[in-house]
Amino acid sequence: MLCERPRVTVGGELTIEMLDLQFNPTSGVYVAPLQMKSNNGVLIVDDFGRQRVPPETLLNRWIVPLDRKIDFLTLRGGRKFEMPFDSLVVFSTNLDAAAVFSARGDATVLNDDAFLRRIPNKIRLDYVNRTQFDEIFRRVCALYGVPYDQPVVDKLTDYLSADLKQALRPCYPRDLVQQVCWEAQYERQQPTLDWDSLTRACQTYFLAA
Repeated sequence: MLCERPRVTVGGELTIEMLDLQFNPTSGVYVAPLQMKSNNGVLIVDDFGRQRVPPETLLNRWIVPLDRKIDFLTLRGGRKFEMPFDSLVVFSTNLDAAAVFSARGDATVLNDDAFLRRIPNKIRLDYVNRTQFDEIFRRVCALYGVPYDQPVVDKLTDYLSADLKQALRPCYPRDLVQQVCWEAQYERQQPTLDWDSLTRACQTYFLAA
């Protein structure tokens, strides 16, 4: 039977307790931790560094599982048992990769060799150029069923760069097209990629006058 690998995504709500078994006294059963639910799949830790728990605490919790591919979970009575750890863990952050700030505001440098060896692949997603921005816009329009208009997108690109002083981020096409679609849905109209709708989307998104 065809099936998809599991994918678990967690963000700023992540706590250290979510990485261990959680006993429900009402039902008498345990809730599996996130890394167990994502076994044989992908575990995405989004907004890494913005959790209430310090980032070094999370990494210390995973330093053995990432290295040995096994995890140790604790039952209510204190008994520990071994579980396979077969998840691809992805840490995503828009903070400085070399210094992630904790909730207390203290800089925590994560250049420790032990951490870096267990997270061997680092991919930087930078700003995009105009050609890439156009292609992303074209794909987003196709995804949302909005007719793509090249001259309007060119004018928008100039507006973002010259007037709003914004670098071309790859998330802007999706976010702005969503704004256009939401407005059209509210007005009970078909979404159209015209200059007026994009201008209003930019005003809402960037709080531009």
